[in-house]
Amino acid sequence: MLPLIALALQSATVTRPMHVVRQSDPMTDYKVVAAVAETLKADQAISVVCSPSDQYLQVVFQSPDFLGADPHWNKQEISYRFDSRPAMTATWGMERHAAHLEATKAAATFIREMMTASRLLIRVADYSGEDHDYSFELVDAKPAIMAVIKECNQAKVAQALTDTSS
Repeated sequence: MLPLIALALQSATVTRPMHVVRQSDPMTDYKVVAAVAETLKADQAISVVCSPSDQYLQVVFQSPDFLGADPHWNKQEISYRFDSRPAMTATWGMERHAAHLEATKAAATFIREMMTASRLLIRVADYSGEDHDYSFELVDAKPAIMAVIKECNQAKVAQALTDTSS
């Protein structure tokens, strides 16, 4: 019964509309642009990130919880679900409070689904095996993600999003 209560509480998570954030390193001028959906909870966000200079595209999930990572592998299977579609699993790179899905077909599939969905649920097992559930409302996701892709202006990024082969 308690897991259902926790899931109900997670479903009430309020997310700010997805918006575009631009950052530039003052020492190197390395630019990064991201479409970010943040919850009202501190340090909880889902982002689509790329750099116009190197065609790098990834999804980044930030958690307020300490997730940890296997120090030898630093990767982990994470489950996610868009709207009422079937749950999916992908291997994400792990850090202390974040996970990233790098420029792969899995990332392209995730981003394609993200652009058409209204809600995202993520389930992550932390370093001790305890599950953590996160919920994001994907308000204005498609225009924000498309703005990032346009700003990156890279054929590789566009190809990754249109390639439906496995």
